[in-house]
Amino acid sequence: MRSEHSMCQQHVLAPLPAAFIRPEHVPMNRQKTFGQVIRQLRKQKRLTQEQLAEQSGVDQGAISRVENGRYLTPESLLEPLAAGLGVRPSEILAAVENAGESIREQRADYAVAMPSGLQAVPLIGWVQAGKWNQVENPFDPDVAEGIVYTVNKVGRRSYALKVKGDSMTNPRGWPTFPPGTTIIVDPTKGATSGDLVVAQIDDEAEATFKKLAEDGGRKLLVPLNPQYPTLQIDQATTICGVVVAIAERSVTDRN
Repeated sequence: MRSEHSMCQQHVLAPLPAAFIRPEHVPMNRQKTFGQVIRQLRKQKRLTQEQLAEQSGVDQGAISRVENGRYLTPESLLEPLAAGLGVRPSEILAAVENAGESIREQRADYAVAMPSGLQAVPLIGWVQAGKWNQVENPFDPDVAEGIVYTVNKVGRRSYALKVKGDSMTNPRGWPTFPPGTTIIVDPTKGATSGDLVVAQIDDEAEATFKKLAEDGGRKLLVPLNPQYPTLQIDQATTICGVVVAIAERSVTDRN
């Protein structure tokens, strides 16, 4: 394995080009943005992940997680990755900051240009959904992954999620929410039996999407796909919000 000193000698430090990263393709999460910067720079250098691992001393698996936005503290690898890529650490950080600023500016432009009658809702991940009450700014780039516009009137704290898996795919038809469906959730709306809800179960990392039901005093989370089991709500389960819309369609619209 090469030493950090030898690696620095073998790579000429060059400034990043001004158009190094395309802001419209940068996720609204600093962790993911950092990974996007590393991936694009690695490709510019025509390096594979294995080659970058050899030149930086960073494990290839860690590089893969960084580029996919799954490495929790990617900036802890900043210096060796910068050395392996032949750029200054400060230039990588500047690219990450510039990408985030570009997204904030774009979001402001969208808000100004948004047609009358539409409401912007932040698109977030299922992990964030379980912690939404801790979020101060819903449109913060470190929180939101994108923006969804809806004609439905929803609460100010509402958020959007993309459905994962097929537990809410109803073989009998509507209501049905196949994978990839964008749902809008209002965390301020009280949930009653029959509502479609997002819930946090025990210590699960991700929230889940189910239909709320009651049976003999028991509260249940029921999938619309009968191939999946019904879950009983206990004291460790939190209802994170009620699903109030799907894309541009109200969840109560059967047409």
